[in-house]
Amino acid sequence: MNKKTNLHAIFQIIFYTFALIWKQNTILYIIIIL
Repeated sequence: MNKKTNLHAIFQIIFYTFALIWKQNTILYIIIIL
């Protein structure tokens, strides 16, 4: 169960990091378009 929990935590961190990067990129693209 420990390995599974660790993998889930790592996946969550990657997902949140990707979401933050995507948000920032979207804001940058909107600024570039404007």
